[in-house]
Amino acid sequence: AAFVQTRGSVPLYWSQQGMQYKPRPTLHRTRAQNAAALAKHLAALKATYGTTVGLLSLLSTSAPEEAELARTYAQVAEEVCGAQADSVRTPFFAFDFHRHVKAGNLSPMYSYATEVMEAALGASGSLPGFWSSPALPAVGVGAGAVDAVPPQSQRGVIRVNCLDCLDRTNIAQFCLARLALAHQLSLLKPRLSALVAQHAAAASQAGGAGAGAAGVAVAGWESECARLAEGMQRCWAENGHAMSQQYAGTASLKSGLLRTSGTVEAESASDAASSPAAASRLTAAAGMAQVLTSKLTDGAHSLQRYYVSNFKDDVRQQAVDRLLAPLPGFSAAPSPSSAGAAPTGGSAGGSAPGAALGPGQTLRFLVASWNVNGKGPARGEHPALVSVVVEWVRSAWGQDGAGGEQPVEPPHVILFGMQELVALDVKHALTADVASRVEGWRLAMCAALATVFGAESAAGAGGAGGAEMPYECVEEKNMFGVQSWLFVHARHSHQPSLCKYL
Repeated sequence: AAFVQTRGSVPLYWSQQGMQYKPRPTLHRTRAQNAAALAKHLAALKATYGTTVGLLSLLSTSAPEEAELARTYAQVAEEVCGAQADSVRTPFFAFDFHRHVKAGNLSPMYSYATEVMEAALGASGSLPGFWSSPALPAVGVGAGAVDAVPPQSQRGVIRVNCLDCLDRTNIAQFCLARLALAHQLSLLKPRLSALVAQHAAAASQAGGAGAGAAGVAVAGWESECARLAEGMQRCWAENGHAMSQQYAGTASLKSGLLRTSGTVEAESASDAASSPAAASRLTAAAGMAQVLTSKLTDGAHSLQRYYVSNFKDDVRQQAVDRLLAPLPGFSAAPSPSSAGAAPTGGSAGGSAPGAALGPGQTLRFLVASWNVNGKGPARGEHPALVSVVVEWVRSAWGQDGAGGEQPVEPPHVILFGMQELVALDVKHALTADVASRVEGWRLAMCAALATVFGAESAAGAGGAGGAEMPYECVEEKNMFGVQSWLFVHARHSHQPSLCKYL
C-alpha cells in the first residue's frame, strides 16, 4: 500500500527579514498576482497527482507573526477555489495547530482529519483516506467469504504547510499517514479472518484443532498491527529530524509528540479507523513529564535555530546552490583553505576598463561576498592569505587561474563584502581588534587584485609586490563583523560622472 503527501511553503509572494526571534512575514505584490500564483500552483499539483487536491494550513491565526499571512492565505484560497467547478474544487482546511494541539495530545488533529477533512475530500469523489493498494483476491468460503478487491490508485494529494514546513507539518503528516494506515489495515482484517476461518474449517474436517489456531492468528494480527504503527511513528520522528537538520541546522521541534513510548496501543481491526485518537492520549503523570522535557528540549533547539538562521544560513545556502546548480560568475569551486566558507560572486559585461567611459556605455561589475568564519590575519598582511584571495577573485570573475588566462576583460568596478571577520561569540566581540583584521584583509585584497588584473611593473600603491595595483579603494564600510570595500579602476576613479553614479 502507498500514501503520498506533499509539503511546501505558503504558495503566495512573501518573505521574512530581520534578526528578530520570530520575524513577521511581509506580503508582496497584489491580491490578483497572489491569486494567479496560487491558481498556477494548484494546476501543477492536479496535473501531477490528480484532480482532488486538499490544502491544509497549520498557521496560527492568533500569533502576531503568523496571523496576517494565515488570513491572507485563507482569503486568496477561498477566492481561487471558489471560482473552480464543483467537481474539481480544491478544499481549503485551516487548522491552528498551536491552539488545538496541547500537552502532547494529538486527538484534536485526528478528530479534524476524520470529521472535517475526510468528509470534504470524500464528497469531492476521492477515496476515503487517500490509500491505494494492489488487487486483493477473494478469500474464504460460504457466509464468511470476502469478495476480491480490484486495484485502487490514489487520485489526489493533501498539501500541508505551516510557516517553515518542518515541525508542525511533520506531525500533521504523520497523523494523516496514521489514518491512512488504519484504513488499509481495516480492509485487510476481514480477509485475514475469512482466510483463517477457511483453514480452521479444513483443519477441523481433518480432525485438527482449527478453532484454537484461528484465535491465535487473530491475536497475532492485532499485536503485529500495533508494532507496525509504532515503527511508522518512529520513522516519522526520524524523518522530521533529518529534514530539520538539513534545512534548519538543528533537530526538529515537537519531536516528543512522536517519541513518547506507549502512545500507540494495540488495536483491533473493528476500530482501526478510530483508534489513532485513543492511541495518542498519554497518562497524566507520563504526559506531564514528557511535555516538560519536550518544552526544554524545544527551547534549546529554538535558540540554536535562531543562531544558525541568522549567522550560518548563508554558508548552507551557498553549499546547496553549488550542489544544485552553478552560480553566476563561477567556473569552479575555490580551493579549500583556512579562510573558511566558499564565496559567491557575479559579473556583468561592458567596455574595456582603460577606455574613456561616455554616456550610454556599459559598466562591468564584479560583486562577491565571503563568510570567512572569523578567520584571517590578526594584523598586517598575511602572505599565505593572498593566494587564497587570488583564487577567490579568479573563481568569482570566471577565470580558471591557469597560465594567467582571462576569458573576459577586467571589471570597471569591484564590490567585495565579508561576513564574520570576527568570530561571533562574547569573547571575540569584547576583545577582537576589528580594525587590524579589516586592514589585513584589505591588503590581501589589494595584492590579489594586482596579481589577477594588474600589469607586471614596479610595485604600486596597493602593496602588490611585483604587479601594479590597477584599482583604488574609494569607499569602505564596517559594522563590527561585516565589511564592504568598493574598488574602482584607477583610470576611472577620478571620473566625476562615474563616481556620482556609484
